[in-house]
Amino acid sequence: VNNLSCILTLPFHQRKGFGKFLITFSYELSFLEHKVGTPEKPLSDLGKETYLSWWSQRLIVYFRLHKNENFSLQDIIKETAMTE
Repeated sequence: VNNLSCILTLPFHQRKGFGKFLITFSYELSFLEHKVGTPEKPLSDLGKETYLSWWSQRLIVYFRLHKNENFSLQDIIKETAMTE
């Protein structure tokens, strides 16, 4: 399942968090639908940079919340709605 087909942030509004907001919104919708997702590919250079940053932040938060627990890749996928 693809979360977003396109993120458009006008140049004068870039680097203000709107792209990450849209990514978060799309993943939250996937989570509510009990589906895992990913963006359509290929990503633009700026889109790839934004997604990599967002994915990294999401994983760091997950690991911090579950630092003293055993978890599997499937647990991460289920709680983050991200594909492998």
